[in-house]
Amino acid sequence: MKQTENKSRGGGFFFKKLKKLACFIIKTAFRNEIVKKTPIDYCQNYLILCAHGSGLDMFHTMAALEPLDYTVVAARKLFFGKLLGGLLRASGAIPKKQFVTDLTALRLVKNAAESGKSIFICPEGRSTPDGTNSHVSPAIAKMVKWLGLPVLFVKPQGSYLSFPRWVQSPRFGKMTTEVELLLTKREVANLSNQEIYEKIKKAFTFNEYDYQIENGIKFLTPSPAKKIHNLLFICPECKSQTDMYSTSKEICCRACGLKAKVDVSGKLEFQKSGYFDRIDQWVAFQKNEIARLVAKDGFYYQIKTALSFEDELNNSYKKVADGVFAIDKNGAVFTAESFFEDIDKSKYSKITYPSSAFASLSYGSSYLELYAHESTQKYSFGDGVITYKISLLLEAVYALGLTHETA
Repeated sequence: MKQTENKSRGGGFFFKKLKKLACFIIKTAFRNEIVKKTPIDYCQNYLILCAHGSGLDMFHTMAALEPLDYTVVAARKLFFGKLLGGLLRASGAIPKKQFVTDLTALRLVKNAAESGKSIFICPEGRSTPDGTNSHVSPAIAKMVKWLGLPVLFVKPQGSYLSFPRWVQSPRFGKMTTEVELLLTKREVANLSNQEIYEKIKKAFTFNEYDYQIENGIKFLTPSPAKKIHNLLFICPECKSQTDMYSTSKEICCRACGLKAKVDVSGKLEFQKSGYFDRIDQWVAFQKNEIARLVAKDGFYYQIKTALSFEDELNNSYKKVADGVFAIDKNGAVFTAESFFEDIDKSKYSKITYPSSAFASLSYGSSYLELYAHESTQKYSFGDGVITYKISLLLEAVYALGLTHETA
């Protein structure tokens, strides 16, 4: 079948040229091999689901699916940045509220699909914090049914390793972006929501360190351990959660003196034997430790924080209060201590989140985002705070709540 390119969706001639240049750069710089496991009909419009390794995934997908054109559905906060926001607006991307069903975004998505456009979504809702897949909501199956489009699955292997959450600049190794037809139009029509969801869940199961080590790939950097204590924060020797620090090539514990070398192959070398060979094994250990901590009687964690709200008019966040963010087995509570804006203090002096609010979490190097009172709250923390730890605590509270519901 002759491959033809869909009509441009915005930006005209200049945007097309910019897109081609970006595809060339992303393929070359990241040594991104494109593997199309099934044929793609470039005259067909699809729902494109992408595993979310890093913030570069929309560019890896663009390179993998060229010349297929599509409309990106992205978190509204991504439109706040001048550069990325400008690119998203120029491409005709659709902004979506996080954590909640956004009816305005859904109408735009439906209109785009009915007009013959493909739709791009990262259903995990966040880039992976540790190189393994995040939760995919069962609601994605309902969207698949509702749109009625065949589903393409894009898996940018090595995306996280090229730009993990805890680094500040890219690393370059060898990527493989796989593309496959996950669900045909007939399957979308005939399968149940649960059957569709199971197929999607299976596709979205990955471990970036498996990919790296099984293929012997080095992601080159002169400082493979720099900032990795933001990921590996529990000492496997003394179990301290506050004393890990990193140099350019080692991660160390101030409390007991434990040290491990981190190499560009994703492997670890401890001074003493009996710990972990790989970074992801350390991560798995931490998740178990946090789950045990949360399950203990009397579990309680609190931290000072600043509360901000989304400012939709100015495409930014506005700080409104300082206070304390506290977590226990039932959920979390923010208690304001001082306000900076004239807001409803009776409504926001104390914000309570049940454990069910943590089904989907969004966080960055210094902040956490949650949803309550029909809006998104952003909690910012001071220097040295490990936001990955706070995320794991909340995820463990959520899992514990699910256990109690099914008991």
